Amino acid sequence: MVLRKISLLALSALSIFFTAILHPLFILAVLFFLILLFNWTDFFYREDPRYSQTDLSRLMDGEAGPIELDNSSDKAVIFVHGFPSTPKTYKYVAPIAADSGYDVFAPLLPGFGTNHDDFIKSNFSQWYAYLSDYYLEKRRKYKKLYIIGLSMGGALTLKLAEEFSGTEWAPDGISVNAAPVSLRFPRKGPGRGASLLFIRTLGWFVRHQGGKSDKWKKMEDGHNEWLGYQGQFPRQVYSLKMAVYKIRKDLSKISVPVIAFQAPDDSTVDFTNLSLIENGVSSKIKSFNRLDYTGYYNTSHALFLYESIREKLIRHILDFFEGLE
Repeated sequence: MVLRKISLLALSALSIFFTAILHPLFILAVLFFLILLFNWTDFFYREDPRYSQTDLSRLMDGEAGPIELDNSSDKAVIFVHGFPSTPKTYKYVAPIAADSGYDVFAPLLPGFGTNHDDFIKSNFSQWYAYLSDYYLEKRRKYKKLYIIGLSMGGALTLKLAEEFSGTEWAPDGISVNAAPVSLRFPRKGPGRGASLLFIRTLGWFVRHQGGKSDKWKKMEDGHNEWLGYQGQFPRQVYSLKMAVYKIRKDLSKISVPVIAFQAPDDSTVDFTNLSLIENGVSSKIKSFNRLDYTGYYNTSHALFLYESIREKLIRHILDFFEGLE
């Protein structure tokens, strides 16, 4: 009798279970969870780090190309541009670094500065592989070598510091500005709103969306001089998202001196990233700074273009580097 009751209860439980799992709402919930998991992980995702040198005869604009200012110095600064920008970001601050006695380099990353077709074939692994090779070439030449990165350029700079800290190839100091180590629900920028949740899936169907807009040309304080691609690039955003997640996990590997700036009103990279980096690095010498920048119609993100702060900002960074020597 007892066994019969147990059997009936077991059959009843199995019936309820199979009824539940076959319910359309349950199936939809499971599918939704699997889709989120697919979009927020790198399962079955691999990138080819092999890159091609940019054909500078195909630049989108004459100012999109690399910047090189040679003083025959024994110290140098490498400026790293962001996503989806170009070295023009450093048009005004590179000469200040050169006048301060540095050889100056601002490379153009693979896929950037030419056309959308080139960009959608690129990924973060290629951008980093190129920058790493470029950096090591300069590291072998200069007694002192520093890196300054903005936005994704800051994330790339952090990754370089993670790889080379504690080695003979370590940079002598880095500056990361408005750099992302978390790419979640940005108010604006390369991945907007809820679309970031499904960016990997979106990339299957959309290589590039959006087009030219004159909105940025109306922005103030020098932001109208920003030069780069417009629109959305789901595959490249997903590549960046996966990369910054790994960079954040490895921040403790960084032991080189670091100085960082970000504006609280940054509408591209959330301001919380500044404290995430500060609390993550192991550097004994570090300076993390809230940049009180308001009052202009722009994103508060392209810091080295802004007329009102760019000279003060670069001199503050260079003073930090000078203090390390």
